[in-house]
Amino acid sequence: MHIPIRVDYGVRALVDLAVNPEERPVRASEISKRTAIPEPYLAQVLHSLSKKGLIRSQRGPHGGHSLDMAPS
Repeated sequence: MHIPIRVDYGVRALVDLAVNPEERPVRASEISKRTAIPEPYLAQVLHSLSKKGLIRSQRGPHGGHSLDMAPS
């Protein structure tokens, strides 16, 4: 069974956000380091997940990404 790389990266990013719950949004660079996903490609995947309502993205110096629902 072939799973597209974009789907694989999306699932890995969602799992990382669920397994590492933090009180502050997580930066894409942190997710990239933990999951070995290239940061430029991860930015595109995170943008798609945000548009679909699966994650919440915040801009700015204290910004980052977080799940938009409970991990369970």
